[in-house]
Amino acid sequence: MTARIILFFIVCTLFNPNNIYAQKSEGGFPIEGTNTLKSAKEVPVITMPKADFKADIGRKPLCGNIFAHKFPTNINIKKQGVLTKAGDYNIWRLGIKSAHAYSLNLILEDFKVPEGARLFLYSPGKEQIKGAYTEANNTPYNFAISPIDGDEIVVDYEEPINADFKANIIIKSVNHDFKGLKSMTGYGTAGKCHLEAAHDTVHLNNKCSSVKLMIDGDNLCSGNLINNTNQDANPYIITSSHCYWITENKYVNGKLVENNYIDTNMVHTTIALFNYESPSEEWDIEGTKEMSLSGAKTIATRRTRDMILIKLNDIPPVDFRPYYAGWNREPIIFGPVYFFHHPLGDVKKFSRDESSPSTRSWDNTDFFAKNSHWRIYRWDEGWSEQGSSGGALFDAGDHIVGCLTGGNAYSSCETPGDDYFWQLCKVWNDSTYKKSLGYWLDPTGSGVYTLDGHQPYKNPCRRITHRTHNEKPSEQTQESDNTNYIVGSNAKGITEFAEKFTIDQEGTLYGVYFFPAVGYYSYKQPVYLRIYAGNDKPDSLVYEQKIRIQNKQYNVYSGEFTTEDSRVWGEKENYIRLTTPLKIDSSFFVSFTVPSGTTSPFALYYSEAKEDEQQNTAFFLNSSNEWQPFTEHPSLNAPTSLMVDVVLRDGWDNIDSLNPETPDAPSAPIEPNCPSEIEFYPTLTSGELTIGIPKGDVLNSIQVVDMSGRTLLLHDNLYRKAYYNFDVSNICMQNNVYNVIATFKYANSKTFRFIKWKTNSTK
Repeated sequence: MTARIILFFIVCTLFNPNNIYAQKSEGGFPIEGTNTLKSAKEVPVITMPKADFKADIGRKPLCGNIFAHKFPTNINIKKQGVLTKAGDYNIWRLGIKSAHAYSLNLILEDFKVPEGARLFLYSPGKEQIKGAYTEANNTPYNFAISPIDGDEIVVDYEEPINADFKANIIIKSVNHDFKGLKSMTGYGTAGKCHLEAAHDTVHLNNKCSSVKLMIDGDNLCSGNLINNTNQDANPYIITSSHCYWITENKYVNGKLVENNYIDTNMVHTTIALFNYESPSEEWDIEGTKEMSLSGAKTIATRRTRDMILIKLNDIPPVDFRPYYAGWNREPIIFGPVYFFHHPLGDVKKFSRDESSPSTRSWDNTDFFAKNSHWRIYRWDEGWSEQGSSGGALFDAGDHIVGCLTGGNAYSSCETPGDDYFWQLCKVWNDSTYKKSLGYWLDPTGSGVYTLDGHQPYKNPCRRITHRTHNEKPSEQTQESDNTNYIVGSNAKGITEFAEKFTIDQEGTLYGVYFFPAVGYYSYKQPVYLRIYAGNDKPDSLVYEQKIRIQNKQYNVYSGEFTTEDSRVWGEKENYIRLTTPLKIDSSFFVSFTVPSGTTSPFALYYSEAKEDEQQNTAFFLNSSNEWQPFTEHPSLNAPTSLMVDVVLRDGWDNIDSLNPETPDAPSAPIEPNCPSEIEFYPTLTSGELTIGIPKGDVLNSIQVVDMSGRTLLLHDNLYRKAYYNFDVSNICMQNNVYNVIATFKYANSKTFRFIKWKTNSTK
């Protein structure tokens, strides 16, 4: 068995539809109504039969890690659900149950509903709600809805009585999670010596291009948004094709033969998770999972090169802060190189290497073509694991040059490498035009070899925080018991806490990040997010939203799901997207209410005391219903900031325009006039080498490498126009044969081979 392993996590099939469309929801809550059902027991329930999970596991021997059993169904919500009325709406509800499932997810058929209609899925106690799905989601394709914890869900369809047409809601399949999707991979699963993405403070745009991919419900990989020469915000994601592989084992003439092929059906069920990262490398806290898009289609694939380009069904919203990374299709690249990735599905990590990668073959050429990969011998910072596959490698110019295939099976913190990335330059035009990247990433036919990244929105969002880089929060103080917090549930009559934000002009607020030390969902004792206008203190209330974040957990001892005392808000980053963008003034306040009781405590992290009272941005509402700064807090009595961030963009026009709508295409390379031949010759007596540069061209760089690909010398940013000579007599050469790689502005890169000379020495 080879010592290398492809870094895919699991490549299995949860559902196998012909087409799956996006499931971006509009938010909101189901209509309660005066005669609505009062409990899940009053909703008719369809129960799935028992399943043979052993058969699922054996379906694809390569994986061995399928987590869900698929029940094909033909359930009509209107015919099999119960009908109630509320105002001008008819409401159909139906329960779906599959005993002992960790979670359930559904695929709907031909989703088409009239204007005003809404579809929700939720757990019986409404701890988790998916939806609303509306006419904006209408599609002639199958429609996938992501999992809800537990073994029972309620489907709720609301349709106006006077709707333009009557819809049919058909459940095509029910998928029973028998392994525990959320417990299989996620936060804290990767090796402890990984570097958090927050470690890198330079490549912030390219970090925003990096996404976590959940494929077909059970396969985890990494990928990146990538730019094209139209710069039209086409939501292309570049990743590795083996993330979508299916393996079939067949006996041919009595011999077991393994056949790998790309199952493009799984692309339709891809979910891209944006900004899943810890906000600090010093603060051990999980990032938000609230920013995701689902549904994609295949654009280009090359199995023998491990390349796949997919396109999301939706452009990432402005508050996701997306960035489309640039690319470089040159055959020679220079370090330092780096990449962002999600090992084992964990929060985003960062790896970096100072050296220039070399061209190498993957060990098993039955999988991939020869000399089709960049090789990273050892990472200087970070490393990779399963789930890192598909993450893009960036060169020294911040351009994508390929994506991760895999690496040494025995890679560890002590020996972080080697890793292999498929090469962008090898798939640019190596096949029929629609299978090659060049057709899609250079639709203008510019012929450019490099393209910079692109900010897709004219007025992008930014995240504003009062935390300093890598700041750890103050320890949340409890004065007497578990429900008496400095910034949270308390016995002092403080009912609300607010954080002040100041910007240069009016703006548009999209969402709020908050970091609770403890937080529970309670239907009877909810927590509210509020936005106030004001200057010195919160003044007029302009927005209010009840916070609902899923909190079901699986109890391994009882074998059941429970919602009691489940800490799902606490000790993690949460993102609350406003139901509609909000116009704000240059000064505004974001507040959180405290639950009225003590059974569901809520408390926010806050900063260590600041040096100057003028730095205080935190306020509290006292028992007399008056706002006071934290410098007057009865316990803390010090300037501080709450661990609350906002996502906003400058200006208010309620339009998220793309940037630019009709861009100028990149200029094509200018051909030099009457170029001469490239010349190369050594001066043996002095140890100098000379490069003759073609007329009209420019020499950009020189690199000397040994036959193992190790860089011995690198001179870049040369801009020489006639000739260039350089001394190699002092570099350490252990072998006799070496390569000199010369890159030019217009001509293709050129590689020259030379043999080390010998000189006489005295005894």
